[in-house]
Amino acid sequence: MRALSLHLKVLITLLVTLGVAITAYQIFVLGIPVTEDETDDLWNIDARIEFQASPREPVKLQMYVPPLNQDYVSLNESFISNNYGVSINRANGNRKVTWSARRANGKQTLYYRLVLTKRYSGERPIEKGPIFRDSLPVAGAEKIAAEALLAPIRQHSADVETFISETIKRVNAKGDDNVKLLLGGDNSTANKARVIELLLSIAHVPLERLHTIRLVANQQQSPELWVRSFNGEKWLYFNPDTGEQGLPADRLVWWTGADELLTLDGGKKAEVSFTLNNSEMNAIRLAK
Repeated sequence: MRALSLHLKVLITLLVTLGVAITAYQIFVLGIPVTEDETDDLWNIDARIEFQASPREPVKLQMYVPPLNQDYVSLNESFISNNYGVSINRANGNRKVTWSARRANGKQTLYYRLVLTKRYSGERPIEKGPIFRDSLPVAGAEKIAAEALLAPIRQHSADVETFISETIKRVNAKGDDNVKLLLGGDNSTANKARVIELLLSIAHVPLERLHTIRLVANQQQSPELWVRSFNGEKWLYFNPDTGEQGLPADRLVWWTGADELLTLDGGKKAEVSFTLNNSEMNAIRLAK
């Protein structure tokens, strides 16, 4: 009888401990709300696409949309158009929507709308990337300039992280003749990222471009270019203009790679504008 009572006490203790652990995990890790007055942020993102359709030609417009594998949960996603077919494709970790129509005339307007929140995303395994790449082709004066830049970069770096930081610093040095030659008079962010990638490729360091939207309400904006590299353990994020390291918490990755945001067949003068709005929702209702 005494042995049975001891076993019962042990079982009760284990069950209570397990219950407390599960509750703590849900509250502190998953962030599940526990009070009625707690609220969560909702982000409404509208992408408006306008273009001029060519008469008597089929229209095919493709645009990257967020991969939805980040620290955000999609609550609603809409593709708004008139007499267009819509399809979604996945490739290289990206998602791309295709609007298509047999005929369209004059000015056309399409919408992509996404409603998301950052809570309840759960834990995701670390997405790994390459740690080696082949060198990009370079010859002549460009090769000499690249090698001249890489010599001090190697001297002033100790690992992948510092190597990339030093490379970005050198590419943004305004008075360096080697940098001027490689940039060719184009100081745009995209061209700086190209030169950074070239230098890193010679050292066999992979680099990936990513295009982000800043989660700021009531502000027109365009995707902002960042770069990242996998060091064998984690992704390292950098701003190619400033050298700032670490992707800010208010950034949503829209797509990765060197491709343009959208491509258009059967039309011209395609433009995209982004509008963001922020609202709040009862956290318990959102969790349900």
